[in-house]
Amino acid sequence: MTERDDNHDFDPKHRIVGAVILVALAVIFLPMILNKQPEPPAVAPIAGIPPTDSKVVTAPVAPREPAPAAEPAKEPAPAVKEPVSEPPAVKPAAPAAKPATPEKKPDKPAVKNKPAAKVEKGWVVQVGVFASAENAKHLRDKLRKQGFAAEIDNLTVDAKSMARVRVGPYRDNAAAKTAQAHLQNEAGVKGVVLAYP
Repeated sequence: MTERDDNHDFDPKHRIVGAVILVALAVIFLPMILNKQPEPPAVAPIAGIPPTDSKVVTAPVAPREPAPAAEPAKEPAPAVKEPVSEPPAVKPAAPAAKPATPEKKPDKPAVKNKPAAKVEKGWVVQVGVFASAENAKHLRDKLRKQGFAAEIDNLTVDAKSMARVRVGPYRDNAAAKTAQAHLQNEAGVKGVVLAYP
């Protein structure tokens, strides 16, 4: 046989068709094989408890008897009260004697970013303007308890009396801005730095 005869027997289409058939079979049968789930293992009986067959047992039900006719109401017998014994009172244990310590007087809150004394010109942090003097006093007292030097100034806006709460005054703008940051962080109050007076 010559080389030409060998080449005529080989046809590449046969190999392609064979490859397509193999891929098709793999696509069809591989998921079936891989998706087989193993059977759950048999549950072994718990030691010491005999296996039981569960059966439903029905019991006969007796017919209901008719309710007796209502009798006329009789006065109930007076209830006899039994004496109730109260639990014995428990006395609280005496507190342990504390060692004598000298009583400290409550410290005044430290003034934060102490404002300059007797400043004619400087900076303040304005924290609110109120139509109600009571609201202004409430905010001033709250800030003073937290150590801020808060004051109330009265002013008239559009023929209305107003009360503004300000913290300060400070000699320089940087000290006023530091006080403004402390007010926001510690008292939760936003303020505006303004020129004083």
